[in-house]
Amino acid sequence: TASIVSSEISSFQLNQNIPNPFSSTTEITFESNKNEKVNFVVVDLLGKTLIHTTIEANYGTNRINFNSSELTSGLYFYSISNGIDTQTKRMLVAKK
Repeated sequence: TASIVSSEISSFQLNQNIPNPFSSTTEITFESNKNEKVNFVVVDLLGKTLIHTTIEANYGTNRINFNSSELTSGLYFYSISNGIDTQTKRMLVAKK
């Protein structure tokens, strides 16, 4: 037997990018409990902002296909903020 479970998105949540580490592209997903604008930011280890963009998020799961072509190998932090909550994760770029 199979059943369908509906889940209500009750909060804003950022997930770990997959794959991690990566060399060229990775997928970042986050959950939003409403349609809203969110800020996506990538910073280096020194806290320098390298990427800052606004995204139109939809209710539910949202996906960002991130390309590291402008980054060198190293550890970076990415954040999503909806103006109330900010969440941050680490990603490792490993260029060949």
